[in-house]
Amino acid sequence: MINSFYGKNFKTILNECRVREACIRLGDTERYGNITIQGIYESLGYRSASSFNRAFRLVTGMSPSAFLKQAQVEEV
Repeated sequence: MINSFYGKNFKTILNECRVREACIRLGDTERYGNITIQGIYESLGYRSASSFNRAFRLVTGMSPSAFLKQAQVEEV
């Protein structure tokens, strides 16, 4: 049902949701500024940096560290 409705498999949808939440957390330095990228991806259910980086890059087109740097520049 998921495949036919969304045109994606469950794993892809789950990764997209996790990455969207990671983007929120990386951009919210007031609440999550003291948490590392590793802490964020582990709290979202990723077990390794490589799987998180791969999913993050597929969804956003950039690495988590590049996203974080961009978010910090935009905040200033």
